[in-house]
Amino acid sequence: MVRFRTSIFLALLILTAGLAFNQEKVSAVADPWPGITTAFEAGNARSLAVYFNSMVDLGLPDEDNSYSKSQGEIVMKDFFKKSPPARFEVKQTGKTNEKSHFAICQYESSGKKYQVSIFLTREANSYLITRIKFEKQ
Repeated sequence: MVRFRTSIFLALLILTAGLAFNQEKVSAVADPWPGITTAFEAGNARSLAVYFNSMVDLGLPDEDNSYSKSQGEIVMKDFFKKSPPARFEVKQTGKTNEKSHFAICQYESSGKKYQVSIFLTREANSYLITRIKFEKQ
């Protein structure tokens, strides 16, 4: 009888630990859009770069190139300095598959309006920016 109770206890313990581990995996993939939105609204390249993949494509009004994460931060810092945000709004988000997400946004600075497309890829337990494209409207 004691052996039976011990077996049930161990089975419940393993099941509970497994459920907790799976819940941790699910919650570890957090929604990146609030942090990305906040970084754009503040014109904060350092906060935005937290979401960059190791390589990021930046399609800015005057240039389109691939950069390392740290180079991308410098490029975005320069962009925000030249075109500080007056308004940033996420218009639409979606996904092309489980690992690829996107957002279509509106960025306004000094009377200029840009449509901004942001593309994310899931890497391990987070979504990272792989491309940002600004298009003048």
